[in-house]
Amino acid sequence: MPYFMTTPLGRSVPSNDWKSIQADTIVKLLFSISRSPFNPNNDPVEVAALVQATGLGLLEVNDLLGSLEAQRLIEVVKDPQGGLRAARLSDQGREWVSFQLFRPAEASGSSG
Repeated sequence: MPYFMTTPLGRSVPSNDWKSIQADTIVKLLFSISRSPFNPNNDPVEVAALVQATGLGLLEVNDLLGSLEAQRLIEVVKDPQGGLRAARLSDQGREWVSFQLFRPAEASGSSG
C-alpha cells in the first residue's frame, strides 16, 4: 500500500515522489516572494538563494526550474552562456498556486 505525503501546496502525492515535493517547495517559495510587499515588481530570485532556501544542490534546483519552466509555472533569467541565473513565478504559476492553496474544501476532497 503506497504512502502519501502532503506537499507545501497541500497536494497529496506518493511519499517517494520527491520531485513533486521539491518542486512544490520552490513554487510556494516563489509565490510567497511574489506576494511580498518588499518585492512589488516580482523581481526574480537568484538560483543561489533557491539552493540555500531549499537545501537542495545546484543541479537539483536547475533541474526543477527547467521542469517548472517547461510547465510555464515560472519564468527564468539566463546568463549569457544559457545557464539559469534567477527565477520568478509566472502569471500562470501564480494562478495555479492560488488555486492549490485557496481551493474550496469540496475541490480538495476535505469535509467540513
